[in-house]
Amino acid sequence: RTRHTMHNEREEALAGHHGVDPESVVLGVGSSEILLTATLAAFWNNPGNAVTAFPSYRSIPRTAEELGQAVKQVPLTGDWQIDLPAISAAVDDNTRIVSICNPNNPTGQLLDPAELERTIRAVPNDVIVCVDEAYIQFVDDPAYPSTISLTKEVENLLVSRTFSKAYGLGGMRVGYGVAHPALLERMQRFSIGLLNKNTLSIVAAMAALNDQQHVQRTVQIVREGKAFLYEELEAMGYSPLRTQTIFVTVEIGPNVNTLIDRLWEKKVYVRQAFDMEGFMRISVGLPRENEAFISAFKRERSAL
Repeated sequence: RTRHTMHNEREEALAGHHGVDPESVVLGVGSSEILLTATLAAFWNNPGNAVTAFPSYRSIPRTAEELGQAVKQVPLTGDWQIDLPAISAAVDDNTRIVSICNPNNPTGQLLDPAELERTIRAVPNDVIVCVDEAYIQFVDDPAYPSTISLTKEVENLLVSRTFSKAYGLGGMRVGYGVAHPALLERMQRFSIGLLNKNTLSIVAAMAALNDQQHVQRTVQIVREGKAFLYEELEAMGYSPLRTQTIFVTVEIGPNVNTLIDRLWEKKVYVRQAFDMEGFMRISVGLPRENEAFISAFKRERSAL
């Protein structure tokens, strides 16, 4: 006999953590399911376009394209920031969903909260606004506000979160969304229902949520790791972007893919920053891992 007695505890715990009603929280198989169901809900019997920054996280625009919908890509500003006025200007009568990643992936930049709120409120009520806060715990300013509180007032706002980053549960595939219950109801018709929950992920997520000291330690380790990588990369003549995430993005130049391939051969796993030609994205690790990367980077760079 299958029992689901624990399956509402996670929503209730998250609601308490964020100060919202349990009916405003929905669970997903990672935040990927949240973003997928939001996009499906936006275009269900309602063709149109999606508006997104570029480069930015691809989940919503990729799904829109797979559904045969138009995607309006708004270029970033010269300092790698999402251009919120241009995002607002791109919204038209055919827009069904707006995707905003904050902090942005792959640039790691953070939006001004007041300007972000104005942008969200300016979007028509029949257009879903999704703010992806996958990296929000790594923002330098502890007082930086999440947009979750806005979901109490803005009925077309969805905020997606994940346990894969600060909580370290990537393999457990635990994500959630916070929004007005009516919006969540639209999305849930496209979810896999109770099949997106399992006892192991529930127990792990509950334990992680209750261990905020671990989150704080993780954030501090990442902060110190980024400072080390900034210093080392700058000493070699590079100009890494100062990020508000768990990665460092740095322009390497036209040989970036060759260098990445050589590092992979040495089991040092970094990647090209997607949609950023010539840029490398370096995930911050433990001190010994960061040191190992710098050592291998220097060696393989000099061999090119």
